[in-house]
Amino acid sequence: MGDRIVSLPDLNTKSLRVRSGYGRWISALISDYSIDGLRIDTVLQVEKSFWQDFTDAANGTYMVGEVFSPDSSTVCDYTKYLPGVMNYPL
Repeated sequence: MGDRIVSLPDLNTKSLRVRSGYGRWISALISDYSIDGLRIDTVLQVEKSFWQDFTDAANGTYMVGEVFSPDSSTVCDYTKYLPGVMNYPL
């Protein structure tokens, strides 16, 4: 993913080590900077089971995730995993 100049890393978000690392990171970020809301891009690119651990680590911080899909049932399904979702239909 990314482009030819700056490629994005492909992280194994199924790995417990990666999940716990992201959990510690988001928890510290929220605590250190008093963050009260997060916007998450490309939610569909990560398996659904990741988001429960991530939102738990965020300890009640509101999150809205972009679920880019023309299918409203796909978008709505993600409300089980994140407090809020958004989509930009074509």
